[in-house]
Amino acid sequence: SDAETVGEALLAEGLIAGDESDWGLMVTTVNGITADWATENAYWAFYINGEYAQTGVDATELTDGATYSFVKTISYTDLGEGATTIYVTVQDVDGTVAKFRVKTDATTVGEALVAVELIAGDESDWGLMVTTVNGITADWATENAYWAFYIGEEYAQTGVDATDIVADTEYSFVKTISE
Repeated sequence: SDAETVGEALLAEGLIAGDESDWGLMVTTVNGITADWATENAYWAFYINGEYAQTGVDATELTDGATYSFVKTISYTDLGEGATTIYVTVQDVDGTVAKFRVKTDATTVGEALVAVELIAGDESDWGLMVTTVNGITADWATENAYWAFYIGEEYAQTGVDATDIVADTEYSFVKTISE
């Protein structure tokens, strides 16, 4: 390539696309995958030899032997107020992920997430049956779908409204289609 910068080389090959800004090229698409700040709090982080770049892609001179990489990064959306912080990840069936940092004084995960309107559902003999998470509905009757609930990496053995909050824990909801 006759390009002088990483940005120039990648644009010429059609590997990145973006918008000009006061800070240079804001990369929005890498290899056909878009990171959209407005809809998903996502951006492309740019790394040089594994280190977060201190220059933009269009201001980074090509260096022989250097490794350049982009990582789609989703920032947390902050919700709620309170003394305790928990983290919530929501994954739709298409793989789309949303992340939330929830501050609360609630004692259960269900109470905290209903209060910030992140989850909704119906009361049942077994507790709150979560049907909607982050505006996405999982409907058993029409699509054999439900929200799987995880504490850390483990499938929860308790319902969301029976799960006591542990500060700084990551809780996840994964929309799951049953066969």
